[in-house]
Amino acid sequence: MHFFRNIHFKSVSLIITTYNQEQHLKMVLDSVLNLACLPNEVLIADDGGDTQALIESYRPLFAQKNLLLKHVWQEDLGFRATKNRNNAIKEACGEYIIIIDTDTILSPMFIADHMHFARPNVLLQGGCLLLNPKES
Repeated sequence: MHFFRNIHFKSVSLIITTYNQEQHLKMVLDSVLNLACLPNEVLIADDGGDTQALIESYRPLFAQKNLLLKHVWQEDLGFRATKNRNNAIKEACGEYIIIIDTDTILSPMFIADHMHFARPNVLLQGGCLLLNPKES
């Protein structure tokens, strides 16, 4: 469900950066599907990894929630995380962009919380809770 109580932004793009972390990406995508407030689109910013099949397997699940899933891939020419993020930002259609890494599993209120605090011309940066292997 796309619902935003924030009068400043009408659409949200969620960018997930990744590089050859299929197991992590799967967990992140599962957490996106369990969000209370969905973004308008999810972009996988892939730095030359081999994630196409995984992303394709999630397309029907995302479509069931009217959620667009885009794969923004660049050739693997070494570590180019900044270019990878910028490629995805160029493809994003949302007025508000949230960028996370592949090791970030989202709480159900992640997008809703962002939208609550979002303001024009303000950069929000969140923290994370690091889990040990047993907690994970």
